[in-house]
Amino acid sequence: MRVAAMENWGLIICNQKHVVYNAEIYSVSERRQVTDLLSHEVAHQWFGNLVTMKWWNNLWLNEGFASMIGIKAADHSEGITVRMNEVSVDWNARVYRQDQTDRATPLTIPTGQIVDPERQFNLISYKKAAGLLRMIEFIVGEDIFRNGLRKYIKTHEYGNGDHEDLLRALSSVHDNSEARTHLSEQNFSLSNVVEKWIYQKGFPLVKVNKRGGEIDVWDVTQEHFQLYPSNSSLQWKIPLFARDRQTNTTTVQWLLEDSTVAIDLTDDLVLDREGRMYGRIQYDSWTYQRIIKALQEDHTVIPVSGRIRLLDDSFTFAEIGHLSYGDVFRLALYLRSEISYMPVLISGAHLEVFQSRFVTHPQNRVLQDYIQYLFIPLFHKFLAEPMSQDNVPIFQDNLREHVFMRVCLTGYKPCIDYTQKLFEKTRQQCNDAPLSSINCNVIPQFLRMPVYASAVLYGGDEAFEFLYRKWRAETYQMERDRIWSGMAASRKKEHIHRLFEDVLFEFGRREDFRHRCTDHGKFYPKENHFRSFVYENSERIAERFTRNDLILGYILVCFSRTIYEKDDLDLYQQVERRLKNASTRGIPESVSFIPKFIQALKFREHYEGMIFGNLTEVLNEGRMVNSGNDTKLERAYFESAVTTTEVNQVEEILENLVIDLSLINPKSSPFSSHPMMNDSINP
Repeated sequence: MRVAAMENWGLIICNQKHVVYNAEIYSVSERRQVTDLLSHEVAHQWFGNLVTMKWWNNLWLNEGFASMIGIKAADHSEGITVRMNEVSVDWNARVYRQDQTDRATPLTIPTGQIVDPERQFNLISYKKAAGLLRMIEFIVGEDIFRNGLRKYIKTHEYGNGDHEDLLRALSSVHDNSEARTHLSEQNFSLSNVVEKWIYQKGFPLVKVNKRGGEIDVWDVTQEHFQLYPSNSSLQWKIPLFARDRQTNTTTVQWLLEDSTVAIDLTDDLVLDREGRMYGRIQYDSWTYQRIIKALQEDHTVIPVSGRIRLLDDSFTFAEIGHLSYGDVFRLALYLRSEISYMPVLISGAHLEVFQSRFVTHPQNRVLQDYIQYLFIPLFHKFLAEPMSQDNVPIFQDNLREHVFMRVCLTGYKPCIDYTQKLFEKTRQQCNDAPLSSINCNVIPQFLRMPVYASAVLYGGDEAFEFLYRKWRAETYQMERDRIWSGMAASRKKEHIHRLFEDVLFEFGRREDFRHRCTDHGKFYPKENHFRSFVYENSERIAERFTRNDLILGYILVCFSRTIYEKDDLDLYQQVERRLKNASTRGIPESVSFIPKFIQALKFREHYEGMIFGNLTEVLNEGRMVNSGNDTKLERAYFESAVTTTEVNQVEEILENLVIDLSLINPKSSPFSSHPMMNDSINP
């Protein structure tokens, strides 16, 4: 299957790895992926099957509800709320990247306008819809929202509904309820609020500025946020979520069109600390410095959801010149103490953008050192606190995988040493058995991909050939994916060419090219051998996939991501021409690449000096305080672990490690004496 699953009524079908769960093969996070996907497809039995949208312009009713109700159900099955509280904020951050560009479309296209069904299956219909539905639930309350959905489904079961039917049901329940909601005593209705969000494309930028001369007042205004300047005057009715000081309950102030609202952020530090509003929030410089200082002293003063948004917004604002890169890099330094996965994940996504843009830059090592510096404390914390596969808190296995990937692939010696030993022991024991066997594979499931990648990157041909042999023989798709991802870290042309020869020509439909392309791309090699493979085989690819516009489009998009310099554009245009000639309707993805590439080049030329100058300055500031601790952690590792010539069990490494945990989360801040950190400064 080229999709993960399909919600046919009475026959849900899934890709093998998303339905055949084996506790010996899957990590806990992979088990939760199965839960999430099945919850989404089961939710479709109500939203999509029992009640179907009237026309394609309301596809978001199917996909948005399935996404939202799916993670609600998955949370309920495990007795947690992490998905609704954190994953949904991460979803918003991901969809903003599409919703803030000229590719943005409204959730609902007015009746009578032409709708291309294929183009409706996008992040807007899935994740933006889920984010707005979650916001609506917080506005009217969980009970009213649930009862409104029941009314909508009961009224339209075995039939069709649209957004007007949904709003009619929700409004009816809301207006007839005695419960007090965030719409009570307002002179506008739920429909007045929601219609702006679904008919207008994009989302608001909420600007929060400290009022001069007043201790506890911030002024809040709004405008249409777009990545590049425009004359848009779109506005929304925006719920501003805050905390009541006395009761600690959630309050809402409404920011209406062309208005200003005064709020008090003395206690909360940030607006909408739980991430309930769909939109970005920008603060004035004084408030940013206040937030940076607070995070360095104790990052838990802002909830995880608020930290996710803060990081995503800050990196985005720096990209368009609304915030100093120095402030962003200082803000992110608190990640040395972060133990929640989603803030690390969202920061990693932005750092990957830098890696892709500056992969050939002569100062790229500074970026690698900064990334390594962020995660060294977590790496040693995880070595000192091994985690049983039987008792993994949600997303903690993802966090460990992410940290090991970042630290190992940036060349941190203790990480390379540790992973090489795990791999060598596994290689010896699994010579005649599949890597999916827990009887021979001593690498925890959640660390296998970074361990395999480290082995290939630093271990040479022997490690690659071992993994390649195991990949071809492996029967479990989940383990096959881990192995392939690890092999994709190779810097050798013959290795990468062989992998994509198998994916595109030998195995064909068995392999999901999109995922393979992504797996290889995340290693950001300076000399990209996927590019040379496509260029050298473009005529074969065109012949093999003639009239298959979908695959040709994927290949061209992936190829475009390997174009780093202006001199590479000729290669791109040659490949584009060959693939377009093999397509039936052309390749829409090719239309916008060159303008975007030129835009990225301009960004790099304009910001590269500023970015690397700020990175160097912030890294030096941090090292002045923490380099001694990091050196002690590294020395402690080698004194306890590297002296063992052969590791008989994984636990042997862990038991021999003597780590001073007080070094891992130092309380001192490199910014305690920074002039902008002085609370006595007036805004």
